[in-house]
Amino acid sequence: MKLNKYHWIMIALTFVFTGYSIYYPLINYDNLPDRIPTHFNYLGEPDTWSNNSMGVLLMGPLINLLIQLTILPIVWWMIKVEDFRTLINGPREKIQKMSNEKVNEIQKFVISHILFITFLVAILIMTVSIGQVMVASEKAASLGYSVPIVETI
Repeated sequence: MKLNKYHWIMIALTFVFTGYSIYYPLINYDNLPDRIPTHFNYLGEPDTWSNNSMGVLLMGPLINLLIQLTILPIVWWMIKVEDFRTLINGPREKIQKMSNEKVNEIQKFVISHILFITFLVAILIMTVSIGQVMVASEKAASLGYSVPIVETI
């Protein structure tokens, strides 16, 4: 199996969104007050505040970047594995009887969905990261409705 153009677009956009979730707080760091929101309820309203620090501000985006840098090699390995049947969980007899087409279908499905989930997480982290800065700098009262919408996808 090879990654198609949509896979590459998802990977690229995932890193763009993650990069922006790091970049935006960095360029606004000097303008932030001493206390910043660090937790939001389901409606996007801040319910926990902490002292302003680079570590607190970038924790989510950096953890997201670490997760992406871990998942990408796993996806690459899943593409290169000789027999994807070895990665499928289920009764061995049934898996061994699967046609190559069915195994390839499962492989494409798994890889596409792993990439899609990391893509959605990058969008969510970027939204929260930007919203955190906006709320801290009093340009917004909450994260708005974007986070609950992204969370429910």
